[in-house]
Amino acid sequence: MKKLILVAGLLLAGCVSPEELNVALEQQCVEYGFKPGTEAFANCKMQTDHAWAMEENADSLAAAAWSRPQTVNKTVIAPPAMAPVWSYNPN
Repeated sequence: MKKLILVAGLLLAGCVSPEELNVALEQQCVEYGFKPGTEAFANCKMQTDHAWAMEENADSLAAAAWSRPQTVNKTVIAPPAMAPVWSYNPN
């Protein structure tokens, strides 16, 4: 299960080959209780792949939305300010 979560996380980061994705999808569907080689298993793989892709897309959109200032009701909402890496204190 931990390996599957790791592969799913790498998938969402875009670091997984098609073969690794297929293995992760198969493992997930087996854990759901589907039998390999059945139409239900194939449907599970397609739906799981779609769900993971939608999650990846939602994460990308959320990150993009916070990378630029937003205007809501004429109020500008800027991305969170980053803390300075260092500061200079002459005293």
